[in-house]
Amino acid sequence: GFRTLAHPVDAWRGALLPRPRISDAPSRALRGSTLRLTVRASGRSTVSLRRRTTGNAWIETALTLSNGTVSTELGPLDADLTLVASDGRAVSDTVVVHVVDRPFLGDVAVRATYPAYLHRAAEALAGDAPIRIPKGTELAIEGHASEALASVWLVQERDSIRLAPAERRFSGRFTPAASGNWAWSARGASAAIADVPPPLSVEVVPDSAPVAEILQPASDSLVLPTANIEMQLVASDDHGLQSVTLRTWRVSRDGKAQPANAQKLAGGGIPDWAGVVSLNLGAWSLDPGDAVHVQLLARDESPAGQDGTSRELVLRVPATDEQRSAARAAADS
Repeated sequence: GFRTLAHPVDAWRGALLPRPRISDAPSRALRGSTLRLTVRASGRSTVSLRRRTTGNAWIETALTLSNGTVSTELGPLDADLTLVASDGRAVSDTVVVHVVDRPFLGDVAVRATYPAYLHRAAEALAGDAPIRIPKGTELAIEGHASEALASVWLVQERDSIRLAPAERRFSGRFTPAASGNWAWSARGASAAIADVPPPLSVEVVPDSAPVAEILQPASDSLVLPTANIEMQLVASDDHGLQSVTLRTWRVSRDGKAQPANAQKLAGGGIPDWAGVVSLNLGAWSLDPGDAVHVQLLARDESPAGQDGTSRELVLRVPATDEQRSAARAAADS
């Protein structure tokens, strides 16, 4: 009362006390959420809160203050909300709360570009299903969000891949080195985005080494120095063979090995090869006790150039004493 007598004009204009103020009101709120705010109006016992949602009429609610403040809850929110507090004379600033949908990350598309040596066309893969790819495959990923993006990451333990945001879209490429689950992490312009797709499950299938085998002869053999040996050979790979090579080298009876000869039999990307190769021992001028070692070598077309080798086949000319023992055994028989 004394202040009213001392300042009659301010009392008439409603400026005797500080204007009511609405605090703790965010500028944005999720659709369907509840809004909790505080109205401050010192020196008053009651205040009216007026609110209006887009397209609707004003609603006025009387609030009782305690020590100049009162808290209230509004919601669930379904449209933009305008708020004004008044004590009948002084009016607070207008507060507008924009209602937004829950931000999300989605519509993820994955395209696989396979290593060139596989001779396999690029193809689209489902981003919400386990992805099984050969090692060395590059994955191109893109998608979009419901709001402008600040950052998008794929995270696996200590490793992470940053995807490039562009407004509401994102894209990026990476080549997984090992199998694992890549979790999504995204942030919008103002806050983290919690609604993200399930982790990207990637199984990386390593390229298997090729297989090379000598089927016949099935074991090491004693041979005549002029014999012609027919060998059945096979080689295979899970993708393609760069080369199939027959290596032969002579080992004298004293154990000294001569340089190996290499004869290319096949290649050019075929996944399987089988053939019969004749080996003329007469061309080696073998002495008693000498041996010819034979091995089949297969190399695949992977960047690592993996090799597969067969067992060593040993074709040995019997020594003189072995020939005498064989002759005596034959005579006795």
